[in-house]
Amino acid sequence: MADETESHPQQNETLVTRQDFNTPFERETNQSYKFVLKAGSLRMLEFEDSHFHFNSAIFLPDHGGADEIDPADRNRVVGSQALAACYLHAEQMPSNKMLIAGHTDRSGPDDYNFTLSEARANNMYHLLMGEKDAWVKIAVEDERSKVEDLQQILTWIDVKFGYGCDPGGINNHMNAATRNAVLEFQKRYNIEFEQSIGEDGDPQGETWGAFFDVYMMDLRLTLRVDDDGLQAYRDKLQFLDADKPTVGCGEKHPITEAVSSNQRSQVDRRVHVLFFDPPHLPALDCHGESCDPSLCQIYGANRAFAFDPLPWEPNEVGRRFRVQLRLGDISKLFTAVGSTTHSDTGIRQRLQAVGFLYEKLDSSDIADVAQHAWEHFKLVEQKPVDAEAAARLEEMLREEIVDGGEFPEEGDFGKVRFPGSWCIRNDHHNASPGFLSNPGPAGSPHKKFTQEKEAWEANPALGLIPVEAFIEERTGNDWGPARPGVKVHFQLVEPDEIPAGSDARAPALRDTTLNTQKRKDGKTWTMVSTGSPKNYVDTERARVAVTADDPQVDNAATVVGGKRGNDVVGTDRMANVLEIDNSHSPFHDTLNTATASPHDNAVEVETNDAGQAAAILMPSRTGGDRYKIRVWVDPIPEEGHDQASSGTETFAVAAETGTMVVWRMFRFSKYIRWDYPAGVARSERRRGRGALNNIDFSGVMADEYAKAWLDVTVEALARSPQTLTQAQWSEAIRYAKPRAQARITPDKVPGNWNLDVLLPHDTNPHAGLIRFLSASEYDAAAKGPAPAGGWEEAVDNDDFLTITNNIMRIMKDDVVHFFTRNAISGLTVIQTPMMSSIESRTNAGARLARSGFGGPNRGCFLTFGSLTYATPTGVPSFPYDHNSNTLHECGHTLYGPHQFTHPNQIGAVATGAGKARLDEHDYGDLCIMGYMTRHPTTADYCGRCSLMLAGWNTHGIPTNSAPGAITVTSAP
Repeated sequence: MADETESHPQQNETLVTRQDFNTPFERETNQSYKFVLKAGSLRMLEFEDSHFHFNSAIFLPDHGGADEIDPADRNRVVGSQALAACYLHAEQMPSNKMLIAGHTDRSGPDDYNFTLSEARANNMYHLLMGEKDAWVKIAVEDERSKVEDLQQILTWIDVKFGYGCDPGGINNHMNAATRNAVLEFQKRYNIEFEQSIGEDGDPQGETWGAFFDVYMMDLRLTLRVDDDGLQAYRDKLQFLDADKPTVGCGEKHPITEAVSSNQRSQVDRRVHVLFFDPPHLPALDCHGESCDPSLCQIYGANRAFAFDPLPWEPNEVGRRFRVQLRLGDISKLFTAVGSTTHSDTGIRQRLQAVGFLYEKLDSSDIADVAQHAWEHFKLVEQKPVDAEAAARLEEMLREEIVDGGEFPEEGDFGKVRFPGSWCIRNDHHNASPGFLSNPGPAGSPHKKFTQEKEAWEANPALGLIPVEAFIEERTGNDWGPARPGVKVHFQLVEPDEIPAGSDARAPALRDTTLNTQKRKDGKTWTMVSTGSPKNYVDTERARVAVTADDPQVDNAATVVGGKRGNDVVGTDRMANVLEIDNSHSPFHDTLNTATASPHDNAVEVETNDAGQAAAILMPSRTGGDRYKIRVWVDPIPEEGHDQASSGTETFAVAAETGTMVVWRMFRFSKYIRWDYPAGVARSERRRGRGALNNIDFSGVMADEYAKAWLDVTVEALARSPQTLTQAQWSEAIRYAKPRAQARITPDKVPGNWNLDVLLPHDTNPHAGLIRFLSASEYDAAAKGPAPAGGWEEAVDNDDFLTITNNIMRIMKDDVVHFFTRNAISGLTVIQTPMMSSIESRTNAGARLARSGFGGPNRGCFLTFGSLTYATPTGVPSFPYDHNSNTLHECGHTLYGPHQFTHPNQIGAVATGAGKARLDEHDYGDLCIMGYMTRHPTTADYCGRCSLMLAGWNTHGIPTNSAPGAITVTSAP
């Protein structure tokens, strides 16, 4: 007969094992038959000489001197890990039967070696079964117990548990240092275990019993169980023969080749823990008072089993399968890139995913917006060639959406990033003069939230994160892809709390109330708040109660645009977290799609031919939401049976990501300054109130937006002010005039005005950015053929300032558009001493004075110099500093309306559009979007604004307009 470990029967071929030798087989005559001997399955854990000293039966907890023992080394196979491996493999293979076999090398007499091998196997068995007295008896009564065993155990206890019992080396001599170490151990053991063994430095039976207790303590720590849990593991051990769980093989089955008689060998000194898979079990006829190799079915020439070594690696103990997690190819979820130009759908989808395109992909303006976004991307990333830029875009898709292109490891934290710089849209701006109030119908979603939702719906791959599992199966010592059809479960589990100091955690919101003073109308107003941003945010997060075992914990609830409260599993990218059924090509061309799992909050996927399975994670787009995924195999395939798993058992084939935290991409793209032109009049400089302060985008600004889970990038053109030249100014005015002319309405600008004449674009010697001719200059200028009704005259026109003011308001939006094209990745800030030349030339123009403007087109203006803003000393003419003013104007661009602009508004009953505006804020706190705060450095957004910036639908939050939330007193 052929002896084969694996075979597939052919015609007239029968597979047999040695257990079948006495079994009759009936066959037809006059035919030839082939009987193939198949080896049974034998899995083996081998404990080599590192666990036993020469000529000793004591199983050691560790090996080496004090300088070699490192308890932090998780890959070091130590005693507790070895014992734990036996339990875990037995748990993983519950049908298997165990046998413990001891071996020695060839040194010494045969009968002595047989007894020694039995003692080694029994020592191992007593530890596994928790049989303290029997183990101590071997240690105390067996003459083979060595002083070096004692020294090795004391060294291990001192290093790992700090008992102060270092014997000063392992030399096999019972010296004074060793006796003193025994004494120190005895003292410390009595304290730690609340016992009273003798404290005399003599290692008698009580001391060896104490060593056993420490062994068991370490084993419980390794398995993370208590006494009952450890006993539960013992109860799972199934032995081949309960009356004979161990055998001694002496020197009969060495591994090494014999070179000389009485040969020592570290390799041959060993204990095997063997696992047999029924029904193929060996007979133990070879073991009686000695070992008879001729009858042995396990070792030697007549063996009937193929050895399958079991792994020692800590993460592989007890497992025939293992799982590795990695980020799938995000790019395969998007439309394939074709032309690498701005008109390509794949380019547009990816630009939006990495935060460079803030326009709906089905918008009527998408062609123009995408072109400018693509050019801006190439400029920022310094990739002027389309093909190079497309390659960089793929790289960013892979590395920036999920931090570094890898999931955080279990217990760690990392960011997942989605677009977050959503700004006022033109249609929102133009639909109503009160666009910043965002009143909307009762119960309607916030315009900012609606804009984001519409953009996400138009980009089918936005927000999808593929979690890929690679399942490996072990054959012998080799690992390869698991068989196809293995069921893999992807489950959303409760995330970890983000520790202070983690990069994935937003800076703390202010947790204190404000007490601020402000001069206004000749009075000093003192305002004291009762709320804080943190208090507001905490209250709103807790408004919808958390359901027990909810894996979304305190993520944003459904009523405010999050996903907490919805089913975790589903097909809706806007509502669910783990996708089922949907197929994405080419991502799913070789991968199976997910279906609902029988486990809670989980999906199920079968492996493909390469052992791969993948699920689609769909986090919310609300900043600060946290997610963690557990992936495991259930059932675990085994020969003859499948073992159920929930992914949490010690035997589970499982892996977890760390905690992923949603952050929103936010950029500052340009910082442009129109400074005082050369030759500007001194009177204009006085009205501009000093030099323009530099804005701290990377510090104050970035820190404030990070509080709302906005991950801020300051692009190169925003790191320091870029001078706005006369040539650029001229081009911007030429660009803006016809656009503004098209948007002028008679109610704002009655009559016929020639904007091309009124707004010259050749030179501008004024501190105001938008230059108007004076009334007399305009009347004197040639205007060309008059329209019906004639040209309006400016001189003596009482409405001239109002008209120019309205024209300026229209023009400013188009000047911003010139620099942004409403498409670049982040905000543009334009800083200028004043907004218009009307303000620069006449005190009557004071009515036009503004500290800045914020609105559509992804940009805002800031005006006036350093003397206007608050300083640590003196009475300012503006309530806060230039950085706070920038936050204020950028806040408008980000859909933030004004809060309290006068102390009289506080505590008053607001009505109409004004109430709608104030309802966008926390009534119990002062917000930078009002004018009432005064800080020596900067102010902050209220809690409601922070949630709006984080992506919440803040119209889903009730207002907290309780009277008296802020107290106001005034003094002459």
